[in-house]
Amino acid sequence: MGYSYDNSGRLCCDFCGRSGEVRKISCPFDYCPRTAACPECRKKHAEKFKRDHHRAYGCEAGHRRFVETEEDRRKVLDRGEFLRRAALGHGEKGVKVLFENKDGQVRALWMSHETYDAINLFVPATPEDYAKYGQVHEAETTGLHEAR
Repeated sequence: MGYSYDNSGRLCCDFCGRSGEVRKISCPFDYCPRTAACPECRKKHAEKFKRDHHRAYGCEAGHRRFVETEEDRRKVLDRGEFLRRAALGHGEKGVKVLFENKDGQVRALWMSHETYDAINLFVPATPEDYAKYGQVHEAETTGLHEAR
C-alpha cells in the first residue's frame, strides 16, 4: 500500500488525512511499512509506534524470519549454487524458472506448474530442490540478459 498526498504533493496522515507536518514513522523492527502521521496523531496514537505494539503485531518475529531466510540464501550462494530468481508461466507448456548464482550466471529450467508450486516462494530454492518434486528440463537462457 502506498501513501496519500494532497493536491500540492504533501504527505497526508494515515490516521486523520490531514497534510502539512506529516512524517513517516518506521517500525522499530524495520519490518512493516512506515506509518505517515501528523504531530497530533503521533500523540493520540503513540502506543501504535511502540515496540510492544509492533511485537504483538508480529513484526519482531517477521523480521527475525526475514533475516534467517536471507542468511540461508547467502549460504546457498556462497556454496556456488543457483537460486530461483524469476518464473515465467507458459500455460500448458509449464513454467520456465530462472536461477542465478552469486556471479550473475543464469540457468533456466522447464517444469510443470505442480512442480513449481511445490516450493513456497518465500523459501530459497535451487534446481536440485525442484527436481525432488518432479521432472525438470534445461531451457534456453538466450536473450535473458537484455531484459534486465
